[in-house]
Order: sequence, then structure tokens, then C-alpha cells
Amino acid sequence: MGGRIRQATLGNIRELLQGEKPVVVDFWANWCGPCHTMTSILRSLSGKFEERIIFAKVDVQNSRDLAQQFGVKSIPTLILFRNGKEWDRLTGVRNRSELTRLFEKLAYAWHGNGITNCKTTASSSTNQNEREKDV
Repeated sequence: MGGRIRQATLGNIRELLQGEKPVVVDFWANWCGPCHTMTSILRSLSGKFEERIIFAKVDVQNSRDLAQQFGVKSIPTLILFRNGKEWDRLTGVRNRSELTRLFEKLAYAWHGNGITNCKTTASSSTNQNEREKDV
């Protein structure tokens, strides 16, 4: 069962990012098949991490300005924020186990366990193939 995934907009993005918990923002579009795959994975993981991470979505078709503001060039793109700042960025479809490990690191860092600047080595770029769609 999934947790809550909020709709991020120009009106609420600042509030979401300035909250106490880390935030995962999914940039997607309805016409993007790989985005639907990621949505399914994120929905299930949001339930597991709902106490430690806020999940949000940005529909790039309806919020092009947000996509531009965050430099999103292809979708699906996940941007992970901690303390209001970008902590990591992933482009393309990722599997459940990779995202689970990454979210565990993000949540662990949030709990103030002495980790500073623990940006992961998860590549910001993926194979430029059908999994990515230009915005």
C-alpha cells in the first residue's frame, strides 16, 4: 500500500522543500510511459518511507515553469532534497531496490546521524534511450 504523494506547484514548492523532512520530487508527464512505471514504484515506496520522506510530483506539461526552474531536461527525473537543497538527481527509470537504498541513505542523513554531504554516487545520467523522454 502506498503513502501520500503530494502535487508540487509553484505555489507550494518552497513550503514543501523548507519542511523538516527530506523531499523526493518526481517530474513526470501523463504521456510518458516510463513515468508511469516510476509512479508505480514510488507509490509503493512512499508507504514504506512516509514517516521519514515527503514525496511530491510535478506534471511537466502543466508546470513547465517548475521544470525549467529545476533544470529538468528529460523525464522521468527524480530530484531529492535535504534541508531545502538538492541532494541528488536521477533521470530515467530506476528499479525498486536501487531507489530503496537511495531513500534509506536520504532518510538516514535526515535523522542527523553525523553524516554531512552524503550525496550518493547514483549517476545523474542514465542511458539515453527510450526510458527518457524530452520535456
